[in-house]
Amino acid sequence: PNELNINGFGIFGWLCYIPLFLVLYYCNWKERLALGVFWGVLQAVLINYWHGTYSFIGLQLVTYLVFMEYLLYMLVLTGVAALFKKYFLFILPFLWLCFDYMRSIGFMGYPWGLAGVTQWQFIPFIQSSSIAGVWGPTLAVLLFNAAAAWYITSFDSGKWQKRIYTLPAVFVCSFIVVSVIWGAFSVRSVEKSWNSTTDSYRVAVMQQNTDPRKHDYRESFKVLTEMTQQAVLQTPEGVDLVLWPEGG
Repeated sequence: PNELNINGFGIFGWLCYIPLFLVLYYCNWKERLALGVFWGVLQAVLINYWHGTYSFIGLQLVTYLVFMEYLLYMLVLTGVAALFKKYFLFILPFLWLCFDYMRSIGFMGYPWGLAGVTQWQFIPFIQSSSIAGVWGPTLAVLLFNAAAAWYITSFDSGKWQKRIYTLPAVFVCSFIVVSVIWGAFSVRSVEKSWNSTTDSYRVAVMQQNTDPRKHDYRESFKVLTEMTQQAVLQTPEGVDLVLWPEGG
């Protein structure tokens, strides 16, 4: 999401890692460190712009957190690049997947800006998330970017004509095509089983108007619980699903 288009530009998800991967492949360790951290901080500022709309320090805190995460990660990548230069672009998507996972868990977990999320409008493709979570689409996007970067390096080295250089393209494209085909069948099966004239659900949406940054957690929880009980009691037809806001 960005200020130009709230839905984002998903097509760039298949391209935006290519320059970064080339930098990590070609540059020395100082340039990898500096440009890798710069890339991470820049994308964090761009996609977290909304933090600046309600807090004076929200965007700054997120940017600082991302800076520290990418600094540590780029140190690791620099070491891996030095040890496995020849196979670095093959290893990189899996290392990046691990990095995204690590920064998404725990108390400081902030799963924002993951590669797979860029494809949220590509409905058949993202159906693999029902099996692998966001990590399935994320790995596919990272593999595509890494394969494209690797082909650019092979053109540069003059080795692109070798038959073995077709293997990454076949593997990545097959992975993506299978995901899309399986996803399309999954969507179709759901559509067939869904009868919009008879299948309906009653949803109760709660809005407690308390701020978890200003009010005690137990106070917010108590208000939400009481509102939920009232909604259930006041709905003779019954409630199928209750939605609480993120702060709850």
